[in-house]
Amino acid sequence: MEVSILFVCSQSGARSRFAHAYARRLLGDEARIECAGFQQGEFGPLIRRIMDEDGISFPLESPKTVFEHFAAGQEFDYVVFLCDTAMMDLCQLLQSDVNELFNQGEVLVRWAVPPFSDLTGSDEERLHGARAIRDGIRRKVEELAVQLRNGTIEPSTDWKC
Repeated sequence: MEVSILFVCSQSGARSRFAHAYARRLLGDEARIECAGFQQGEFGPLIRRIMDEDGISFPLESPKTVFEHFAAGQEFDYVVFLCDTAMMDLCQLLQSDVNELFNQGEVLVRWAVPPFSDLTGSDEERLHGARAIRDGIRRKVEELAVQLRNGTIEPSTDWKC
């Protein structure tokens, strides 16, 4: 049973790229997995470092935007938003955009995940924070994989963290 999943990040797509990489690792051929951002951006050395630590490999250029996926006529069974609490209002608007763009009856899921760009402090503090974000994404994808296999995934109805 192949399902299709689009991971969407409200910024440049770094969080969705991690989710994509973990889902690909866990689900393999069970799913068609894509990722997108709503903005274009580049990944800095911190992102590259925590990718390397976990054996993650993906191109460093920004993923397609949600609009590019729509223009290509792609449809998805599940759309997973990776937004932080400060972006919840925007994510709700983005959900409306996705509904209008794809309108295919996809299941919408929201994960509260802080952006890497919000990390502050010393290099070591930022590295620690980035690892925590990466590891949190991995745990959420592991849970999603189990839910997909068990048929227990539910759409998000509450946009509060």
